[in-house]
Amino acid sequence: MPENITNSKEIKKAFIEYDRKAILNNVIVGCLLGAVLMPVGTLLDYFVYHKEVSYFLKLRLLCSLLIIFFGGSGGGIHANWVFFWRYVPPFLFHG
Repeated sequence: MPENITNSKEIKKAFIEYDRKAILNNVIVGCLLGAVLMPVGTLLDYFVYHKEVSYFLKLRLLCSLLIIFFGGSGGGIHANWVFFWRYVPPFLFHG
């Protein structure tokens, strides 16, 4: 009996490759938006935390740099460290 075309290994492999590229593009766009819009939040900090604006601007710029560093490769080599550090805070701050 011939193999059903919907269960073809080539179709599954092509879909996985397409899905991977779509996810990668979404990650890159999200990182670009995050890196650009993070410093823009300083405007809100100015009205809410007027005295600490420079401190929050430094934190926001640091966050933008980290977004570019970890997300700039599209989740490549640096993504492993992101997933590693996701699980560290619960161990550091448990009571």
